[in-house]
Amino acid sequence: MSESHYVEDKNIHNERTGGDFRFHATSSAIEQLLDTLNRQSPINLEFITRPLNKAFNSRVYSLETIYAKSRIFRLLVRKGVNPILLFVSLTAGMAGGLRRFYKQSTQLALNLLGVVYPAWKCWQLVKEQSDQQQQPLDGVNREREYKSWLTYWMIYGTFQVLDNWTYDILSIFPNYNVYKLAILYWLQSPHSKGAFLLCHQVIQKPSYPDSSACSSSSPTPTASYSIPSTPESNHADDDDNDDPLTLTIEPPKSSANSTPSILDGYTPTLQPRTPPSIIATNTITTEKQDQPYSLLEAEAAW
Repeated sequence: MSESHYVEDKNIHNERTGGDFRFHATSSAIEQLLDTLNRQSPINLEFITRPLNKAFNSRVYSLETIYAKSRIFRLLVRKGVNPILLFVSLTAGMAGGLRRFYKQSTQLALNLLGVVYPAWKCWQLVKEQSDQQQQPLDGVNREREYKSWLTYWMIYGTFQVLDNWTYDILSIFPNYNVYKLAILYWLQSPHSKGAFLLCHQVIQKPSYPDSSACSSSSPTPTASYSIPSTPESNHADDDDNDDPLTLTIEPPKSSANSTPSILDGYTPTLQPRTPPSIIATNTITTEKQDQPYSLLEAEAAW
């Protein structure tokens, strides 16, 4: 549970209980203790106190909210019983009963922990989906809830398969059931949101841009060379400009159906060497046309 959600839930519950802060005296005392520690400490301790307040005190507040729903708890608090002492007594008694139940029937306790709360949350999602009158969640939160609980049930099913070799696993890892209990609680807890973190940080792979699309979208580099004009070419045509020639070399465009060749489709060919004076001229025009020889001229030449 984030800090903003914790404060918001606290304000909502205070409105429902008529603003009686005695029902949350334990969490308020812990907040005051951490605040006093921050103020009186010679160094900054918020890097320790802030995570403690977020992780520990939010769970204490959640337990107090559950206890405050009981009429007996509210009656005892209003009769003058110390709420901190009452909270500690109820929590210690509940913890002792759960520990005894876990020792007597470990598998039943693990199955109850792994099924009851997740099944109830999934039932709420199904009911909310089918109920048209209730205002639905936005698409992003709904998708996160679905992915989180699907991830949880995947891991829970994996543990159920591993339970077929419980005796072999316990011989290697004697505290296997304790680890399983802690992992299941971490995955389904609304405070830690382990299933959500596991889904988005480990299982779900981020989308990477396509390398072929990036390479195709990049422009093809071209090379340009400037060839200065020679004095001979300037005397050949005085009316032409004296600007140097620019030779641009572009690689051939490869098509999908073309067969790849050397240098991505470019095949070099041998060409006769051209004199520099001809390369340097701006315009080269040949007015000489091929004319057919007559039969008499051909015989005379022969």
